[in-house]
Amino acid sequence: AIGKAVPTLTMNKIIEKLTQESVVLSLVTVLHIPSNVSMPVEGTTNDVEIKAEGASATDKADTIDSINLTAYKLIKTISITAEVKAMTIDAFEDFIVNQLVKKMKAKIDYLIINGTGSGQPTGIITAIGENAEDTAASTGFTYADFMTLLGALPSGYAKGATIMANRKFIYETIAGLLDDNKRPIFKLETDGRFEGKLLGYPVVSNDDVPDDTIIFGDFAYYFWNFVQEPNGHS
Repeated sequence: AIGKAVPTLTMNKIIEKLTQESVVLSLVTVLHIPSNVSMPVEGTTNDVEIKAEGASATDKADTIDSINLTAYKLIKTISITAEVKAMTIDAFEDFIVNQLVKKMKAKIDYLIINGTGSGQPTGIITAIGENAEDTAASTGFTYADFMTLLGALPSGYAKGATIMANRKFIYETIAGLLDDNKRPIFKLETDGRFEGKLLGYPVVSNDDVPDDTIIFGDFAYYFWNFVQEPNGHS
């Protein structure tokens, strides 16, 4: 039943914690525009020409395309027992925040990576589509394959790039890669964890990424817009 609205302070905590704990949301560009968004992007572009002094310029057929961000609802309901209702205000608020964030961040992370674009956001895997690089040979993923993957990203996007793969692929495959001098390229800390970087690029473990797949690029070029901040009723 619809009753008292969840306080704004609680909702602000949900957004803050969601951004902090989400594997992917902290990497992409998050907007808070209360409407559908149409963003201009480059379409057809031509190189700058060099002309002799006094020569006239030549018009080029450059075009501007657009990316449209439309709205979809994410809905999560929580059953609350009489015992939970009897909690103090602070404890009850923490319970609500933790329960909502746990489920919302899992769904948002999944959609950013795997969203189909049909009745839901378009994820990175879907957006890449046929442009994905198939680098692995029949003998398995090698150091040379990894170098091919890194080299496929244009320099303009490499500065802020991140390597993302699921935990299984990171530890079973990437961690075992050796350079040409037979040295591991994936350094481990003394407690067995990886140091968080691979050949200078940050590494993020995300089990929403399919097996045998690496996403390499600047995730800031993916846009996620909260048309309306999370809200609810008790």
